[in-house]
Amino acid sequence: MDRFISLYILFFLILGNIVFGYLNRKFSAEDTPIVKKDKSYRILHGLRFFLFFVWAVLFFLSETDKSWLKLFSASGTVRDYLRILGLVIFSLGGIWLLWSRWVLGKWFSTKFAIKKGHQIIRTGPYKIVRHPIYLGICLAIWGATLALDSLTTLIILAIPLPLTFYLNIIKEEKLFLKEMSAEYQKYQQEVPRLFPFIKTKART
Repeated sequence: MDRFISLYILFFLILGNIVFGYLNRKFSAEDTPIVKKDKSYRILHGLRFFLFFVWAVLFFLSETDKSWLKLFSASGTVRDYLRILGLVIFSLGGIWLLWSRWVLGKWFSTKFAIKKGHQIIRTGPYKIVRHPIYLGICLAIWGATLALDSLTTLIILAIPLPLTFYLNIIKEEKLFLKEMSAEYQKYQQEVPRLFPFIKTKART
């Protein structure tokens, strides 16, 4: 099962990146200039790159025995079911992420940015949560952690990465509230931030 799960995750990551790149290219012709941005995104991007690098070194390149780095001490049917559940969560997170990217269209940016004529998207996953792309990434990481049965992934990715996305959200929403105050406050009041059915108090 270890080999199947590793190959499945690798294949899904490659396919997902190809689709994500296609969507970026598809909407690039409609792209609009950035009028406002917060440069602190570079620090968070750099931190995430560092975490992925450390994880890759420890998980893939280590020649030492990794048995003590497993999440589940027991083996057998229960462990296998949990790992399959992880694959399902990983897959659903990836599909949710790609759907969110497609719905966001030309307004997507890797920066904390407001584009010319920027609109608040309220359709598809954006009527369920305000930051569905981050939710999709978190689900994929948490699912991969279960599927890989990896304490390393839990410590280096599954816990710290969502914290960096939370900082992303704080920065992005601060920018939206500054530039699109009334519209975004209304959106905050109507739609949960990251998890469905869990609403946070709108900030002014």
